[in-house]
Amino acid sequence: MLSIAILVFSVLASAGTGFFVVARNSRSTVNRVYGLLTLSLVVLSIANYFSLATTNRLIYIRAVIACSNVLVASLYYLIFYLGSKNARLSSLQKAGVYATVGIFFLDFTPVVFSGLQGTTNPTPVPSIGAILFFVHLVSFLVFGVWSLFRRIRESRGILRQQYIYMLTGVMPILLFSPITGVILPILLKRTDFISITPLYGAFFVCLIGYSIVRHKLFDIQFFVVRAAAYASTLFVITFIFVTPFVFVVSHYIGRYLSTEQSIAVVSLSVVFLYALQALRRIFDRWTSAIFFRHYYDPQDVLDKLSDILVRTPELHQLEQSTASVLQEALKPQSFRYVLFTNLVSKDKDAVAKLRAFAQGANDAIIDVDDPLDVSKNFVTWLRDEGITLAAKLRTTHEDLGYILLGHKQSGELYSDRDKRLLSVAADEIAISMQNALRFEQIQRFNVTLQEEVDSATSKLRRTNRRLEELDNIKDDFISMASHQLRTPLTSVKGYISMVLEGDAGKLNGTQTQMLKQAFASSQRMVFLITDLLNVSRLKTGKFVIDVAPVRLGDVVSEEIEQLKETAQVKNVELTSVVDKPFPILMLDEVKIRQVIMNFVDNAIYYTQAGGHINVELIDKPSTIEMRVTDDGIGVPKGEQHHLFSKFYRATNARKARPDGTGLGLFMAQKVILAQGGSVIFSSVENKGSTFGFSFSKSRLVVPDGSTNNQPVKSPLKVKEPAVTK
Repeated sequence: MLSIAILVFSVLASAGTGFFVVARNSRSTVNRVYGLLTLSLVVLSIANYFSLATTNRLIYIRAVIACSNVLVASLYYLIFYLGSKNARLSSLQKAGVYATVGIFFLDFTPVVFSGLQGTTNPTPVPSIGAILFFVHLVSFLVFGVWSLFRRIRESRGILRQQYIYMLTGVMPILLFSPITGVILPILLKRTDFISITPLYGAFFVCLIGYSIVRHKLFDIQFFVVRAAAYASTLFVITFIFVTPFVFVVSHYIGRYLSTEQSIAVVSLSVVFLYALQALRRIFDRWTSAIFFRHYYDPQDVLDKLSDILVRTPELHQLEQSTASVLQEALKPQSFRYVLFTNLVSKDKDAVAKLRAFAQGANDAIIDVDDPLDVSKNFVTWLRDEGITLAAKLRTTHEDLGYILLGHKQSGELYSDRDKRLLSVAADEIAISMQNALRFEQIQRFNVTLQEEVDSATSKLRRTNRRLEELDNIKDDFISMASHQLRTPLTSVKGYISMVLEGDAGKLNGTQTQMLKQAFASSQRMVFLITDLLNVSRLKTGKFVIDVAPVRLGDVVSEEIEQLKETAQVKNVELTSVVDKPFPILMLDEVKIRQVIMNFVDNAIYYTQAGGHINVELIDKPSTIEMRVTDDGIGVPKGEQHHLFSKFYRATNARKARPDGTGLGLFMAQKVILAQGGSVIFSSVENKGSTFGFSFSKSRLVVPDGSTNNQPVKSPLKVKEPAVTK
């Protein structure tokens, strides 16, 4: 009796969980493997029982042995697939599958166990093939347990708990099943404990069932709950309604049924009730196909429309998709959208008619077959156009147009249900169309803006090319004019110098003063022409630095001496401090003279009468510096960053000296930078300025101490402007 109870419990537990798991998702590999495992447990339990209860035990013992092989292999592959969505078997694992199938069939032959020995408790006699059985069994057990321990170590959360429950459930199978089912019967000839072998499998599937409920193993909770609900329904129908009804009827008719007849009648009644439900559903489908072939679910239609409206931003696609859904539900002969923004020739008249009507009507739906408060002429026009139903596309702020439907294909009239659906759908579609129209406007604006930007850019490029051409013409003119002016100015300057030196006779004081002014003016004109020529050379790449040994102290002294008379005329005190002896440096003497003259000349012109100018030439350990400091008008702070730009002059400078060109500081900076120096500049408006330059001695030393005056020409290489304050 105990063995029967064990058998029933084991079979029900294994078959129940296996059925639920496979039925939940029969396409899942892991579910199928678990189904195979439970099936092998069921067959093993049944075969194990009959191997003890019958005289012909050999076939059942072989079945137990074959199912044991399938059980351990299924367990290994279950562990492998569980928790791995895209697991793929290796070549060795595939070979294991083929080996399991081969040994399964081999277990039913004398190759593994040739027969039984003994009469009271016969035990199987192992043959040569038993080695394959044991190797297969032990290999899958070892690899299965090893894989399970590894998964427990690597996993986290719910998956780890599932593996732990699986390990707990499988331990009796791994530890005791080989002992009670194989070692004791075969080696020790003891079959007393074979009957409890199914309990190991029952314990395993019970833990799996608990894991299903507690930790969502195989994700079949919903399926189990639904199965329990169906089982409860079946129980209630059978024992609450059908069974009492059968006994009451049999009592009234005076014919009592036997137990077997009662069970048969109740079972047939339950089957009939469930069959009746199935027949009702079949006839519902047939009658709906015949009498309700145009039936549709409004909510289903609106759900489809909502999905389209959410996913479709483009107007044309929106019209096509929504029209398809509404046509499928309402089945009109014709369907079209007329939007007030659509001014193409074929819809122009319709747009005008509908726009005019929409301005004076608030009706959302116009039914030609049941017109209420609608103009007769308008209804006539709709009929002429083949339109039966019109739904306004309206939003909170504006009317966008109409949906126009022709007659139904079936010839029936549109029902109130159709009109309500169309009205709700039109409002939702109108909102999406408004968004789509705005999206198109933004796109068109972006395209238009891009076109305008491209056009403006093209015009700007043409203008820029024209300005470059004009700039080149200007430079050519300046270069030509400068060359033409330089020769006569040189003659004028030379003759004035000769007259001042007495070559044309003795001069009185007034004549001398006037000629000195003329000489100074011609000198400034020569410097201006030189600046213009240098600007032109900069652009053409012909501006070069002629480096030669220069006594900078003498150069500074000579330039100051030439400008002292100009300072006296302006009533400005000009002083100088030059360190002596001053080192010989490699510089372009002509250009550095021009820089010195420019700084000092600017200081004289922008310093008011009674002012002071001091020129310093300082020999520092690593650098030489020249500073021209004045207490003149200074440079406004907001304009100082433009000061060394070509043709730029500060506002106060233009007022003090209108005839300036703005080239002196520009060229001075270029000359200083080209020779590896940096510009010194600081200024405070109305308090004065300091201009100068600084050169590193290491860059300007005379090669080999030579002092020959042979110039070394090098092209202009200007680094980034450096201004020292």
